[in-house]
Amino acid sequence: MNTDELLYMNQVYKRSQVLFKEIFLPDDQLYVVWYSECTPGRKWEPTGVLKKYLKVKSLKNRLSAEKVLRDGVYFFKFVLRCSVKDIRITVMLVAIANQDMNIAPKLEYECYFLNIEKKIIYHMYDDRGLDIVANSAEILKPIYHKYNDWALSYDRNEIEDKLGL
Repeated sequence: MNTDELLYMNQVYKRSQVLFKEIFLPDDQLYVVWYSECTPGRKWEPTGVLKKYLKVKSLKNRLSAEKVLRDGVYFFKFVLRCSVKDIRITVMLVAIANQDMNIAPKLEYECYFLNIEKKIIYHMYDDRGLDIVANSAEILKPIYHKYNDWALSYDRNEIEDKLGL
């Protein structure tokens, strides 16, 4: 990786972690939900995907998995309920960011973090960005005001319209 790519990825890592910490506190309960496309003939071991990100190994016993049909394609959907402090979130976010950059570690799954109490969802898709969704614009406004310079310019008008700004 050249210097520019390294600077870019370090910025991606930092921003993804800062925004995650704005939403989730260490003791918050969350659901980690991830989807993986079903590949014919491939057997999936759901605990194998997540075990390196768990601080508490026994949590793998709480993991649920099911096969779901979405837009005509079958996916494995995995769900784990835990506390933020139970997972290695920094490593997990780095792995999500790395998936399109051919950098290890990488986590090549659609991954969502849901805080049911705060009614907010954090979805980082790769190094290009992430979405933060809530059931109320009021929840998101303080985050947007604090970090609006991080929003992509072509998304800014849509974000501000949805937030009523």
